[in-house]
Formats: sequence, structure tokens, C-alpha cells
Amino acid sequence: MKNYYGNLHWRGSFFNNLIKNLNYKNYLELGVSTGEYSYNLIECENKIGVDSDPNINLPNVECSTTDDYFKNLSDNVMYDLIYIDAYHEKYQVYKDFCNSIRHLKVGGLIVFHDIFPLTEDYSSQSFNGDCYQTWIELVKKYPENTDTFIAYPGDPEGTVGIFLKTEDFFYPQKIQKIEYTYQYFIDNLPRYIYNKVITEDQIILKTKMY
Repeated sequence: MKNYYGNLHWRGSFFNNLIKNLNYKNYLELGVSTGEYSYNLIECENKIGVDSDPNINLPNVECSTTDDYFKNLSDNVMYDLIYIDAYHEKYQVYKDFCNSIRHLKVGGLIVFHDIFPLTEDYSSQSFNGDCYQTWIELVKKYPENTDTFIAYPGDPEGTVGIFLKTEDFFYPQKIQKIEYTYQYFIDNLPRYIYNKVITEDQIILKTKMY
């Protein structure tokens, strides 16, 4: 299995491989920050970023909350690859997902950061947050659409969740409540993380089916 162990900039390489092999043209990143670890590295025909920090000055990055960005986004704007790494709170992550899925093409991917806090301390809002709880619900409700990719084992930012859009519909009401303890997550790591792991090549082959 390919991994990017030791490479803190692995997300840029990973996303670029997906973009190249899947012939993606449109990329959206929610939560750009400095752009060092992903956005600045992305090579895509149309690259858009969203971040609420007014001090960020990067090409094609809008200063906005993710809610406002989608509120003002035309219905016909569609993306191939969307990376969610904005506010690390479970319901906001789910809201970002619901908004993203409406602007994602069939055969497109949503990538979730911060789904695997290695310790309970990492599940604080100052780090990974409680995004893992949203991931639990998505795996439960959409087991065929969800996979995980571990690029940098043993690093709290080395795992991402992958959601493949296989049909042109989605029901936000399918998930009403997100409430899981960190202990539940740790006790069920095989179900939500390790048994869902696929390789980069497998992601590409699975996605090409759509």
C-alpha cells in the first residue's frame, strides 16, 4: 500500500494524483488556512478556496464562512473534488457535507480531514475536534460510499475519509442526531477506520466506475 509516511505535504500529492488520474477539472477546498499543506500545492484547471480569515491573501480564495459561500453559490456550479477542513465541529462538518454534496458531480469525491483523533486530547476543538462523530454517522448510513485512506500512519493528520458520490441525490434528513463518545469510537476503530481502508489505486478504480 502506498503511503506518504514522513511527508507533511502528502495531501497535495494525493489530491494531485486523484485529479490527474480521474481527469478532474474543478477543485474546492473549505478551510484553506496558509495553504501550505494542500491548497498551494493543488494543480487543477479550476481551483477555489474558502476561508473566514480576512488575513489570508491567496489566489481564488474567498474570505467567507462556508455557510455564506454555499448560500451565494449558483446552483449550476459543480465540483469534482471537495476537501472539507474548515470548522472542526461535528454539525458544521455535516452542514458542509450537505452543502458540498449538492455541488458535487456524480463520480466526484468529498475528502474529510480530522476524522481520526489518535487520543481523546486530539478530539478537542483546538485540534481534530469532534469531526469523527460525523464520520461515524456517514459510515453507518452510507457504508458503500465511504472509505478511509491512511497516508501518514501514526500522525493525527495522516488519515482522511473519502465519500464517493454514486448517484445524483442525497437526503440530509437521513442523519438527525450525531452523538458518540470518544470511547465508542476507539472501541469500534475497525468498523469506522481500519476495515474501511483502501489504497490510492483502489480509490481511483472505484471512482472510475461512475
